[in-house]
Amino acid sequence: MVPVADALAGGERVHHHTAEQLAAFLDGENIPAKSVVLTFDVGTAQRADFSENIIPILRDLRFHALFFVLTNNINDACGEDNKVCWKELREWADEGLISVESHGVYHPDYNTITAAEQRWDAETSRQIITEKTGRAPIGFAYPYDSYNDSAVRVMESIGYQFALAGNTRTDRSVHLGDADRYHLPRVYPYSNPRIYPVIHGTSGKTFDQLILGYSASRTATVPQPQDTPSGTASAAGATDTAAYIQSRAEIDRMQNTRDRLYAL
Repeated sequence: MVPVADALAGGERVHHHTAEQLAAFLDGENIPAKSVVLTFDVGTAQRADFSENIIPILRDLRFHALFFVLTNNINDACGEDNKVCWKELREWADEGLISVESHGVYHPDYNTITAAEQRWDAETSRQIITEKTGRAPIGFAYPYDSYNDSAVRVMESIGYQFALAGNTRTDRSVHLGDADRYHLPRVYPYSNPRIYPVIHGTSGKTFDQLILGYSASRTATVPQPQDTPSGTASAAGATDTAAYIQSRAEIDRMQNTRDRLYAL
């Protein structure tokens, strides 16, 4: 466990964790308070966002993140179609910045396909990641956050140690020895723009309030950023919703993407 000082939410001390540490927590091994797991889904043509913004920020802040990759959208050749390539993923993993986990092969809705199709997608993606990176993924993120009882059984039988499924519970936190390890919650930093930056269904809480509130107890929160680092602090001095929204609007007008990420 690597403590990161002054990285999140106005100087609060936060601990970030690897996939293996999350799995150990699910098995009953305790972790410090204010713990988070950073997750990203990687599958669209957004290589520049990762290589020019997200990876440098993870490196600068000494964060570790879980990259859930859609294997049919990861290129063998680097620098093509603005897609991440396997060589880059291996290098980032070797550097200790990420672990490569699975988001499936082709992004099906697991609630609408058969158990056999679920198994093919989850197992094939796991085999591909293992062959391409030299490490078998232990985590899975359901496409569309959609799953059913069959998917849970498939994940466990294949050998995944946990799976993420979005807004699966009210507190959106992972618990010590969690019994529901194959449909864990995630916290998303963006929501409906009509209520941004308040996260939907949280009685008015913003993303940083959720992270600090949930991680203050001995639980691990699993946020999934969408091209932004999760667990980021609110703007200094924003003490009410109106000020918070105004500060975010100012950040959104910044021209440089990396400047916006650091400001957030």
